[in-house]
Amino acid sequence: MDALSGGLRILAERLHETETKAAAALRQGPASGMFTALIEHFPSGSEGILLAGREAFTRFDAALDAFFPGLPGLILETQKEERFSPAPSDAVFIRYGKRIKQAVRLLRKRMHLGGEKWTHKVPFRLAAVRFYKGKLSDRLLSFLEEILGILLESEAALIEQITEGNNNGPEHPGFREFSGKITRIIQEAGGTLRRLTGEITNDFQSALDRLGTFELPRRRYSAAGVQRQTLAGKRRREKRLGRWENTSRAAGDRRRYNLELSRLTSENGELFDSFSAELDNKIEDSLGPILIRTRQKTLSLMDAVNAAAANGEVMADVLAEQRARAQNDLLEEEVTRLAEAVAEQAFPLFMDRILNGLKAPFEKLSRKLLMTTEKTLAIPLSARDLESFSPYDLVTFDTLPRILKVMSENRILFFESLQTLLAGARDFCNVIVYNLEAGLAAHADGDAAAAGIAGEGVERALRGFDETTGRFRGSTDAFKTGISDMLLDISGQLRVLMGIHRIIEIRLRIQSALVKERGREIRRKAAGLVRELLPKVVSFIVASAKKVSGSYRVYRKRLGLSAEKVIVSSHIADFLAETKIALEKLPFVYQRLYASLPLAEQRFFMERPEETTALAAAFENWGKRRFAAAVLVAEKGSGVTTFINLSLKTIPLRIPVIRLEIPEGTTTEAETVRLLCDGFTAGGMRLTGNKPIKTFEDFTDRINAMPGRCMAVVENIQQMFLRVIGGSGCVRGFLRMVSATNGNVFWLLSCTLYAWEYFDKIFSAGDMIAYVIKLQRFSQKQLEDIIMLRHRMSGFTLRFEPPSAVVRTIRYRRLSKEKREEWAKQEYFRQLYSYTRSNVRLSLLYWLRSARDVTRDTITIGAMEDLDFSFLSSLAGHKQFLLYELLLHDGLRLTEAESVFRQSPETI
Repeated sequence: MDALSGGLRILAERLHETETKAAAALRQGPASGMFTALIEHFPSGSEGILLAGREAFTRFDAALDAFFPGLPGLILETQKEERFSPAPSDAVFIRYGKRIKQAVRLLRKRMHLGGEKWTHKVPFRLAAVRFYKGKLSDRLLSFLEEILGILLESEAALIEQITEGNNNGPEHPGFREFSGKITRIIQEAGGTLRRLTGEITNDFQSALDRLGTFELPRRRYSAAGVQRQTLAGKRRREKRLGRWENTSRAAGDRRRYNLELSRLTSENGELFDSFSAELDNKIEDSLGPILIRTRQKTLSLMDAVNAAAANGEVMADVLAEQRARAQNDLLEEEVTRLAEAVAEQAFPLFMDRILNGLKAPFEKLSRKLLMTTEKTLAIPLSARDLESFSPYDLVTFDTLPRILKVMSENRILFFESLQTLLAGARDFCNVIVYNLEAGLAAHADGDAAAAGIAGEGVERALRGFDETTGRFRGSTDAFKTGISDMLLDISGQLRVLMGIHRIIEIRLRIQSALVKERGREIRRKAAGLVRELLPKVVSFIVASAKKVSGSYRVYRKRLGLSAEKVIVSSHIADFLAETKIALEKLPFVYQRLYASLPLAEQRFFMERPEETTALAAAFENWGKRRFAAAVLVAEKGSGVTTFINLSLKTIPLRIPVIRLEIPEGTTTEAETVRLLCDGFTAGGMRLTGNKPIKTFEDFTDRINAMPGRCMAVVENIQQMFLRVIGGSGCVRGFLRMVSATNGNVFWLLSCTLYAWEYFDKIFSAGDMIAYVIKLQRFSQKQLEDIIMLRHRMSGFTLRFEPPSAVVRTIRYRRLSKEKREEWAKQEYFRQLYSYTRSNVRLSLLYWLRSARDVTRDTITIGAMEDLDFSFLSSLAGHKQFLLYELLLHDGLRLTEAESVFRQSPETI
C-alpha cells in the first residue's frame, strides 16, 4: 500500500510540475513552447504506477514468504455443526453427504459408541499460502489494473482536449480533473485494500471450516498443488503486468505522437505569422516610399505639361524639359532606387528562410514509435497488438511534398510579380519618355495636338503604373493567403492523422507508392528504348512518304492531270489594302513604335550574342593584321542594319567608320567604284594620287596607299548582281578588292541570304571572306519579346481575340478568362512565327495589320487568319522562275527584268 500510494503521490507532483512548466512556457512564448514542455515533462502515469505496483508485489511476496514459516503446518479442528446440516447453497451430493454424516453421528450416539465431536485435519500453512499469496495477489492485481485503466483513460482525455485546441493551454480544467482522480484513488486505496483483505480473510476462514472434510478434501491443498498454483499465479501476474507495460508504451507513444503533431502545426503557424509580418515590413518600408514618390513625380510632370498647354507656352521647350525630368528623375533615379531596394531586401534568401523554417519542425518528429489498432488504451496489450511506425515518414509522405510544391508555386508567382513590378516601373518611365518624345516629334511635324499626345501618353502610363503596383500588392497578399491556406489545410490533415485508421491508411499508401515507383522506373526504361527507336522509324516513314508524294506529283504533271489555272487567294490579293486600313486606325504613338525602320538605339534591340561575338572576334583579328573581312547574311527585314547600328556602338573601334549602302541598279564596276570613292572621301579618308579611279584595281592601290586605317560598312552588296551573262562580275571584283585591301580597311558587308548562297555556289564567295556571319533566326519567344517590348512603351493594354472556330469548342469554354486570354496570345504568336519565321519587319507589319479595335487604353489584336499559299505549288513554271529571280535579286526594276528574262514587259 505504501509503495502504491507513494507512486500515485509522485505522479500527482510530476503532473503539477508539468502543468506549471507548460503554463510558464505558454506565458513566455508561443504555443509551440507549451507542447515542447508537455512532450519533455508530461509524466507517464501508467509507467510510474506499474513500477510502484511491481515494487509493492515484490515487498508483499517477501513479507508473506517471511511470515508463512511461522504458521503451523497441520492443525486438528472440531467440525462445526454446519458440516452436518445441509444448506440451500450446498450442492446435491454435499447435502446428501451431510445427511449421511448426521445419521451416522446420531446412530453412534444412540449406540453409546461416542464420536459426538468429529474432527478434521487442516493444512493451515498451505491454505494460508493459497489464499494470501494466490487469491489476494490476484485481487490486488485486478485493483492495480483498475487504477491503470483510470489513469490511461484520464491521460488520453486530457491530451485530446489539449491537442484539439478547445482549451486554455495547460491551465485547462482537465489537469485538475486528472489530479483530482489521482487524489481520490489515493484516498480510496486504503479502504479498498482493507476491503479486499477482509474478503480474502473471510474466504480463508470459511475454507478452514471445510478443509479436510469431504466438502473440501485435503488433497486439494497438497504442497505440490499449492506451489503449482502459486507459481502459475505469479506467471499470470507477470504476463498481465508485461501486457500493461506494452499498453503504457503504446499510450506514451500515442501521447507523444499527438503532441508532436500539435507542436508541428503550432510552429508552422507561428513561423508563417513571423515571416508574413517581416515580408510586409520589407515591402512597405523599402519599396512603398519609392512607389509613392514615383507616382507623385509623375503627377507633377503631367500637371506641368497640361499647364503649359493651357498657358500657350512653347511646347517644344516644355516637352523637352519634362522629357529630361522623366529620364533623370524617374528612369535613372527612382527606377534605379527601386531595383536597388529589391536587391537589398534579398527576397530569394528570405524565401529560402521561409521554406527552411517550414521544413525545420518536421525534423523534430520521432523516427520510431509504437502504435496499436485498439481504439482504447485501457486494456492490456500483447506484443502482437503493437506495431512500430515512423511519424516522420508518415507525415512527410504527403505533407512535406505538398509544402514544397505550394511554396515553390507561390515563390514563383511572387518573384514573377516582383519582376513584373520592376519591369512595369521601368516600362512606365520608358512609356513617359517615349510619349514625350512622340509629342516632340508631332510638334516638329506641325501637329497642334502634340501636347495632347504627350499628356494622354503620360496619363495612360500612370494608369498602367497604378495597375502594376496594385497587382503586385495583390500578388503579395495572394502569396501569403496561399501559404496560410496550405498550412490551415495541413493542420486539418495533421488532426486527421491523429486517428489510428488514418495512420494505417497512409502506411498502406506509402507501400503502394514504393511499388508504383518501381513500376514507373520500369516504364521509364521501356520508354527510353522506344524514344531511341521512334525517331528512326518516323524518319523512315517520312522519307518514304516524301518519295511517294514526289513521284505522284511528277506523274500527274506528265499525264496532264495538274490544274492549269490557279486563282490566287483573296487574302493575299487584298493584303496591302487591308494593312493600310489597319494602320490608319492606330494612334500616332503606336505607328511610331512599329515603324519599319532600322533601330539606332538599344531600347528595342534584341541581343544576338553569337553574332556579336563573331563580329568582335573579326575586328580583334583585323587589329592584329590578320585577314578578317566579314559579311552579315540574312533575309531582308531580319534586322541586319539594326545589328550593324548597335554593334558599332558596342565595339571599341577608335577608327573612322565609313557607311555605304549599294542602291538598286548599281551593277557595273564604274558605278560601284564611284560610290566607294565618294563614300571614303566624305568619311575623311584621303585617296591620294593623280590617276583617275575607274576600276577596282585603281581603288585597291589608293586604299593600300592610305596613311591611316578605317572601317567600311557596305550594305546590300546583292544589288551589284544581275543574273545575266557577266552579271556577277561586279560583285566578284568587289569581293576581290575587299580581300586585297584588308590591311587598311576592316570591311563589314551585308547581303541577303538567297543571293549569298547563289554567289557561294557560282564563284565560291565564301572563300573570299574570312567571317560569314549568318544571323540566326529568333525563337518564337524572342519574336514575342520584340513585339511586346515595343507595345509596353505605348502604355496600352492588350486584348487578344481567339480564332472564331475555337470559340465554339467545349475545351475553350471551360477555360477561365485569364487562361483564355493567355491561350489566345500564345496561339497568335505561334501562327505569326509560322508565317514570318522571325523576320522582324514582316512580323511588325503583321502585328499592325492584326489591330482590330483601339479604345482609350486598350488595343484588341485579332486572331491570325490562315493565309492560303497553296497556289504557289501550282504556279506555271515561268511564274515560279519569276518569283525565284525576285528573291535572288531582292526585287527587280522593269528594265532589269527585261535583261534577266530577255522578254518585253508585256510578255513578262
